[in-house]
Amino acid sequence: RLVGEGEGQFSCADQVLAEMVAGKEYSTVHNGMVYVVSGTQVRELMEGRVLGSSPRPDGPSTLVYSHGSPCHQSDGSAADSMARVRIRCSATSALVSVSTREDCAAELVVSCPACCGEGEGEGLSEDHRRTQSGQRQRRRRAGKGPRRAAPS
Repeated sequence: RLVGEGEGQFSCADQVLAEMVAGKEYSTVHNGMVYVVSGTQVRELMEGRVLGSSPRPDGPSTLVYSHGSPCHQSDGSAADSMARVRIRCSATSALVSVSTREDCAAELVVSCPACCGEGEGEGLSEDHRRTQSGQRQRRRRAGKGPRRAAPS
């Protein structure tokens, strides 16, 4: 999912990763466990597990975190945990869902107003839309914004 216009387009994953590298974190409680997504790791705090680190974009609206804590799979073998974070447009920023699997992988969904394109994000106020647009334009002009996506 690309956001922005013309030469200023960038992927939603790049935008969210840039915000997290700058210090933003997303967290939620799921089945009694506390999960935190940051610019460097996906963590489960109660057991102290790292579900993945070293995030990289995997398409315009997905981040993949690999090299997590060792995990025992259902067949008895061991593997490093990994997490896939899907990003969607929403009026609020939040870690909205967590799903863990027996193969040492986790799927998480993060919502983010900065990833809403024109006409999306029902519930976003017009002021919020203008603020988000202005922030992206200022970052691009200052050369501090997320990477621009290659034209298609």
